[in-house]
Amino acid sequence: PKRIVVVGASAGGHLCAREAVFYKELKENVIRNLLKFQNAEVVEKYKKISARPDAVGLLYPVISFSSDYHEGSYLNNTNGNPQLQKKLSLEFQIQPEYPITYAYANADDSCVPVSNTVRLNEALEKAGVIHLCEIYPSGDHGIGLGYNTSAKMWSENMLKFFDQYL
Repeated sequence: PKRIVVVGASAGGHLCAREAVFYKELKENVIRNLLKFQNAEVVEKYKKISARPDAVGLLYPVISFSSDYHEGSYLNNTNGNPQLQKKLSLEFQIQPEYPITYAYANADDSCVPVSNTVRLNEALEKAGVIHLCEIYPSGDHGIGLGYNTSAKMWSENMLKFFDQYL
């Protein structure tokens, strides 16, 4: 129960990082929806469960919509709304209670600029969050476990990192 880790890649990384930022807001939305379809007993049980993940694993994640961003993710998540652009640029939202985080990116990523992970690293550092952000020289985008790339150790590094802190 104290080792819930959400892991996501690319746009899925943005969703996982966003859950870790907006978990209270998301839980309130779930409770409102549960109230429409479930009895009060189910809702009360859910209220006792934390929606905050204990750790976050982000693989070549989309983090920012402020600059150097992945255009498709930006349009799909904000519909061009400048208020959502700022709110969903997660490097501006990370606070000290953000979960421990592992992230990696590849310097040669042709889809999501590596600067997203660099900005994430800076935000986590500034907030004092326990984290490990790695930049590998090559591997491009969407590489899964990354065998045959310089990022081949990312999954082992992530597991060792979480074992150390969870």
